[in-house]
Amino acid sequence: MSGHTESAAVRYTVAVSDAQAHLWAVALEIDRPASRQRLSLPVWIPGSYLVREFAQHLQELHAQADGQPVAIQALDKNHWEVQLPQDTARLTVRYRVYAFDRSVRTAYLDT
Repeated sequence: MSGHTESAAVRYTVAVSDAQAHLWAVALEIDRPASRQRLSLPVWIPGSYLVREFAQHLQELHAQADGQPVAIQALDKNHWEVQLPQDTARLTVRYRVYAFDRSVRTAYLDT
């Protein structure tokens, strides 16, 4: 008999939050998250050797465990951790992304 561990399902929803303010709304859902779920953003993109500060464009970052607010702690400039109640079925993290850079390295949104 071999053990089987089911991996967590991860889903993103991206929608326009406010086009005039150049803001996307992002929702991240993780089914069966770890009790100390870590989250991160990359600091580089393929083909570019510069360190990017993608997290600087995040606004209003907050988390919910099964629909109830939970604290999200910044560990450094691009890593966060959420400590969750035991047997949390779903972690939802919501944030907005400022997008007003027309380069190929970032995001752009307007009306």
